[in-house]
Amino acid sequence: MRIIQAEGERPEDILARQSTLFAQTKHVKDFHGHKYDWSVAYAGLGGGSHDAATAEGNDVNSATMLFSVASKTDYDRRVMDGSTVRKVLEGGLNEHYFNYFKSEMNLAQEVVAQNAARGAYASSTGSRGRRGSVSGDVLTLATTDDAFFFAIGDKVQASAADGGTLRDAGDFAIITKVNYTTGELTSDATKNWAGIALMADGDFLYRAGDLNKSYNGLGDIVPATAPTSGDAVFGYDRSVSPDILAGIRLTTTGNSVETVLIRSMANLKKRPGTFFKNAKIYCSEEDFASIQVAKEGSRFIDSDNEYDMGIDSFKVGSATVVPDAVCPTGTYFILGEGALEFHSNKGMYIDATDGNTVRKTAGDTYTLSALIDANYANFRPGSCARGTWPVG
Repeated sequence: MRIIQAEGERPEDILARQSTLFAQTKHVKDFHGHKYDWSVAYAGLGGGSHDAATAEGNDVNSATMLFSVASKTDYDRRVMDGSTVRKVLEGGLNEHYFNYFKSEMNLAQEVVAQNAARGAYASSTGSRGRRGSVSGDVLTLATTDDAFFFAIGDKVQASAADGGTLRDAGDFAIITKVNYTTGELTSDATKNWAGIALMADGDFLYRAGDLNKSYNGLGDIVPATAPTSGDAVFGYDRSVSPDILAGIRLTTTGNSVETVLIRSMANLKKRPGTFFKNAKIYCSEEDFASIQVAKEGSRFIDSDNEYDMGIDSFKVGSATVVPDAVCPTGTYFILGEGALEFHSNKGMYIDATDGNTVRKTAGDTYTLSALIDANYANFRPGSCARGTWPVG
């Protein structure tokens, strides 16, 4: 396998453009050389160190818990029309072929990058959204913004429970159109939503092959519901000390966004052994706009220059509120210093393991595959928190 650079850019730069959180996350490459599991230390109170067996034995003051987290391989395949390839080659237009090939390569890398960026907030179940309703070949998502996680050509599967058994033995629909404004996914006339037997409103949706094979993002690191006895997301029971081993779930209430965030930070800073002093508060672009709207009218114009609309950033004490395009709307995450890392094997690749960067498939077509073998690592789950963004 070899690294491919697209349009003079490093693959890491393509990844970083997808998400503010991803851009601000420490990236580690060549961390284990090959596709072996790696250990992730979970630090909390105190200065001692205990292994997973001790933590499972209800030592709630354990400072470190080691989890073996399997690496994840994310990929995208692009299908190139064989007649186009043949025309440019037979015509001696090698430069045109190179540009065509590079364009397809860029698209593949962009898809993988978007998946990796979204993975920072996701859980390993791999779900990308939920079915709201279906009318004919059009599925309307329960959350409109989830449309950004689907693309034309995606094969979509469904399950009743998040990470549960797939409907209809894994049969799928193929997306032919995505409406990002309305959250509508239009399916192929033949491989359509009706073809997935027993599919119902509220079902979780996946790209084919992603079920329980996605990134261990914040959805796993700090789940919305505290782990209970028998929890084994990382192979160990985190219910022995949920706040230390599975992050903090905030229930702070208030009459305004400002009040909620101020009280949240006050709640977190008093916890011993955490690193929230210079934390970052990540929220969706829509939720960030609600602060802008609330505060815009209170600004003073102190010059004759043209008045610019919008506010670039907010501070809550020493913490900074950061908008992120792929953060789920309605939820905010507070991360302490160094709480999240992204580990990968040498960055992003074009798959050439069999010696063929481009391989011929059925018919007069060729396929190109981009992939990244990576996962998220968290060393301080006790320094991660989440809460529900106040409405209104």
